Amino acid sequence: MHLKRQMSFMKSLMYMFCGIFATATVQATGTVDFLKIDNDVLLFTTTTPKADPALPCVDVAAAQQWAVSLTTDEGQGIYAMLLMAVANNQSIVVDSALDCAAVEGIERPNSVSISS
Repeated sequence: MHLKRQMSFMKSLMYMFCGIFATATVQATGTVDFLKIDNDVLLFTTTTPKADPALPCVDVAAAQQWAVSLTTDEGQGIYAMLLMAVANNQSIVVDSALDCAAVEGIERPNSVSISS
């Protein structure tokens, strides 16, 4: 019976660690070094390369870029956050949405925060 409980505990730990790694996001930090609006899409990059390798949907040439749709409230909020960071020369942290939903071939951020 004791062995059975240990095995159950080990399975629980394994599932917990798998869950942690499955939800890990690509992250970039640094200051904004490129901003461009193309139609209703905001493209940007940071001074520090992304921490993780590109997603399968990302084109190699756009591996360091992020794309945000300006037609959404989220996109407009990220745009305002980026402008504030640039104006105050502050660093940002970008977490990935793990998709290329805003523009084909360019990774979409899930969140952007200003770091101190």
